[in-house]
Amino acid sequence: TVVRTSRRGTTIKTRILAGGIHSAKQQVVRIDRVANGAIDKSTRNAFFRAAVSAAMRSDAVLISDYGGSLVSPAVVSKLRRELKAAGHVIPILVDSRYRLLSYSGLTACTPNESEVEHALGVRINDDARVLERAGRQILEQTRMQAVLVTRGSRGMALFETDRTTIHIPIV
Repeated sequence: TVVRTSRRGTTIKTRILAGGIHSAKQQVVRIDRVANGAIDKSTRNAFFRAAVSAAMRSDAVLISDYGGSLVSPAVVSKLRRELKAAGHVIPILVDSRYRLLSYSGLTACTPNESEVEHALGVRINDDARVLERAGRQILEQTRMQAVLVTRGSRGMALFETDRTTIHIPIV
């Protein structure tokens, strides 16, 4: 279901790639045209109803919160309560750029390394001990079942309560 409003456009992200037919393409720059303007209550309510309806027919929910005003920790908590009340308990995963620590009690979150650094005020670089402490701190503060920290060319690190950290290399 698509919820539309005439009062606000859609954020558009344009990626400019370089590379030829026989070489790997690389992103050179991204141009973001961010939608501005308030979202009225009726649009918010329509969005929430559509989200609940879609979640009720799904095996999992992925929340992408990139700083817009429509998706929020409060909306996700309300969605989770609706699913639980209906007996439809499914995994809920969140990818939040700016409010990582505001989401709690969900299945998993997938911050990248710089989002973890920003949330905790640390510098990870290639320091395995700092990464371990940061991942465990995010896990504890958010009460997630799992935290998957994406690390670009250094792969990923999966943190779960009472389990050894799994370092996943890139392929």
